[in-house]
Amino acid sequence: VWMMFAYFRGMPKSMEEAALVDGCTRWEAFWRVAVPLAAPGIVAAAVFAFIACWTEFFFALILTSRTAFTLPTVFRSFIGFQGAQYGEAAALAIVSLVPSIALGVLAQRHLVRGLTLGAVRG
Repeated sequence: VWMMFAYFRGMPKSMEEAALVDGCTRWEAFWRVAVPLAAPGIVAAAVFAFIACWTEFFFALILTSRTAFTLPTVFRSFIGFQGAQYGEAAALAIVSLVPSIALGVLAQRHLVRGLTLGAVRG
């Protein structure tokens, strides 16, 4: 929410005002002008939200049943009283990073624009 708030505040109001002068309603101006201009910010916020949810540990540990596990809680099972199973933990770490890296590579163009344009107001 804060990323998108900063991004929308940094957008020029003249674009939306021009759409209103051209006959768009507020809703149409938002969907036809503001949302396409905010696409890089939306992609950046979506990638950050995905990574935050993908690596979340405590809610998954507390709120899941004993038969359903998420990847971060499975990491915990590789450390026991007899020691740590480093090979299996490393393999699971690599497999669990693949979706985040793939999403980052696919959205890289939008991420760079979204992070730089929404960061500074002016």
